[in-house]
Amino acid sequence: DAVSGNIISKYTNIQGLINNDLTAIAFDNSGKLWIGAVDGSISILNIQNNTWKYLYDIKNSSEANKFINYILLSGNYMYIATGYGIQKVSTSSYNFVDAPYYRLGTFPINTPVYSLTINNNVLYAATKSGVAYANLVNSNLNDPNSWSNYNQIPMNTDVKAIESYDNKIFAGSLTGFSYFDGINWNPYPNTQVSGASTISIKTIQNNLYFISGNSIFYSNSSDLSVLNVY
Repeated sequence: DAVSGNIISKYTNIQGLINNDLTAIAFDNSGKLWIGAVDGSISILNIQNNTWKYLYDIKNSSEANKFINYILLSGNYMYIATGYGIQKVSTSSYNFVDAPYYRLGTFPINTPVYSLTINNNVLYAATKSGVAYANLVNSNLNDPNSWSNYNQIPMNTDVKAIESYDNKIFAGSLTGFSYFDGINWNPYPNTQVSGASTISIKTIQNNLYFISGNSIFYSNSSDLSVLNVY
């Protein structure tokens, strides 16, 4: 409970998880909780009746890096960032849709994807090689030519986080923090964090929260340059 701080339930492999080493979590459009693990397993918990559904497709695949790094809901699909690309899964049938998106533009095949976000029907991926993005509506995501890439310093390697906020795309790497205004990529408007390791970004209401260095900061959309320590 976020208000009282009391633990309501605990889930491990004893309660139904396939693997306890967890790396991603998200709710789907019917209120089920999708939980990804390092072995590629996805455990889906129906909170209402405490029943489980399991997806073994990635776990049982021949992929070398099966990490489930991030799970993003869009409409009736979950987009899953993995250690080898992006998977698309139906939230109603649980079927994997399309082949895995292995090649994102000019980035090497099987580039690990760490995080995902969507803005104006464009899917943005934070990857080991930079930022890749493609239109979800009128493009074939299996075609590398459908993807555009941005990999200028500091977004040239190990982009760990990406988030849509205030109609901009914020991305964090191990060497910096930048944002895309729809035309240009710019450094975050505060030098304390623009060149620092940024490993997680999340929007909550009008605030942008991010982990930079050893601190959690947040800024308001009215003035991103003003940093608050959480």
